[in-house]
Amino acid sequence: MKEHWQKTLCQQLAGDCLPNEPLAALTTWKVGGCAELLVRPRHEQDLSLLAEVIRDHELPWWVLGGGSNVLISERGVAGIVIQMSGFDAITSLAENRLRVGAGCSLARLVRYGVEHGQQGLEALAGVPGTVGGAIVGNAGAGGQEIGERVENVSVWTPSQREAFQCWSRQECRFAYRHSALSSDHVVVAATLKLLPADAVEMRQRMEQALAHRRQAHAVGGPNAGSVFKNPPAGQAWKLIDQCGLRGMKVGNAQVSPQHANFIINTGGATAEEIYQLIHDVQSTVARHTGVVLEPEVRMIGSFGEEHEI
Repeated sequence: MKEHWQKTLCQQLAGDCLPNEPLAALTTWKVGGCAELLVRPRHEQDLSLLAEVIRDHELPWWVLGGGSNVLISERGVAGIVIQMSGFDAITSLAENRLRVGAGCSLARLVRYGVEHGQQGLEALAGVPGTVGGAIVGNAGAGGQEIGERVENVSVWTPSQREAFQCWSRQECRFAYRHSALSSDHVVVAATLKLLPADAVEMRQRMEQALAHRRQAHAVGGPNAGSVFKNPPAGQAWKLIDQCGLRGMKVGNAQVSPQHANFIINTGGATAEEIYQLIHDVQSTVARHTGVVLEPEVRMIGSFGEEHEI
């Protein structure tokens, strides 16, 4: 049965179709096992075929963007892992609007806006990942959030017969590091509305944001960015630090001595070690402060003895 659906996709997809593909090198933590099948669709016809195969064979599937904010199990990932890197175009529209593919890197989008004298995303300079992932998680920095700039989003939902939809900004329901776009949905592209501005001033702001991020996020090893969302009152890193967890280790995974809301791979760490350290930090902070920290990191695959996340 497996051979049948894999053969169908590998023969008919225009994009890449890679069985048993290692994923560690595609993540910023540099850990994780293999995808049963990694695909990189090239156009909407590929997405339509993927949706049909996923529905017909009831396959699990996941989207992997730029590899930041994600922890992949060493046990591998069953089903299909999808990378939207083929959808990376940026098109300028009227009135400072941009149409951007989900696979475009956020860094490239920020640079494009700055170079064209457009304001609204320059503070996100240096934030890793893709536009699709940024929209799903409403990425933000320096007082700006990408959701504020979204006009509409093209969404692909493989489980539905009518798989392609257009969501308005209101339907996305953006909030702090959150949107209504769940794991059932895939961003294909988005229309963003920016503001006219002086290109020189925007470049200065972008460079300032980059310099600040380089200094603040020099944490000493491969990482996935901030591990926990800030709670409604307070900052995650302060709670972790107050509990004396800065520098705490599980195997070769460590709470960064430089920034307590980062976990670094000090060399040879496993996904299971990182996972265990995340849960150790959560339980310690909850025990000492009563605050349950919510991971900002998305976990793919199975971890621990009973966890399937």
